[in-house]
Amino acid sequence: MLRFIMKLFKRTTKSTKTQETTPAPAPKESRLLYDAPKPDQASMVAYYGEPGDESKLTTFDPPYPMFLAWDTDTPVTKIRCHAKIATPLELSLTEIRDVLGLEYIDAHDLDLYGGCYNYRNSRNSTNLSTHAYGAAIDLNPDDNANRTPWHKDKIDHEGYASMPLEVIEIFEKYGFKSGARAWGRDAMHFQFTQ
Repeated sequence: MLRFIMKLFKRTTKSTKTQETTPAPAPKESRLLYDAPKPDQASMVAYYGEPGDESKLTTFDPPYPMFLAWDTDTPVTKIRCHAKIATPLELSLTEIRDVLGLEYIDAHDLDLYGGCYNYRNSRNSTNLSTHAYGAAIDLNPDDNANRTPWHKDKIDHEGYASMPLEVIEIFEKYGFKSGARAWGRDAMHFQFTQ
């Protein structure tokens, strides 16, 4: 209940400024530590294997307390992802915890887990999602929905996604593409592709 009240308060206190701008692209030097495949299906299959092959998946304990975004009373005890992204994903989440801290995580609802492996198509598409490979994670989906615009100068403004730039930069450092920077929306989404 406290999480609901705090979330409601955050939404009612967002700025109402609006201005159309284009999101900044990720600097090439920010994607330093791990090489990821191109996002086309052929490159994804060559790198990850066939989507839905659960023998390629692994699990790890979240490095900080997380809860299901759709049932915030249910803790996430394991994150299930493709084995090739387990290390960079765990390092990303650990750096968020160690550098930004638990209070920051709570303030930005980064403990709300929207999922990782899910054999399905991309929204409104016949193409498989990167989630079908176990190669993407969603965080705080309520405030960073697929169609909610994101801009680094509009974080937490009314009508804009709230994913902090610092979080995006940490994921990019470990080879993830941010939906926020790639498409200017879907800020919850981080996929291990170029």
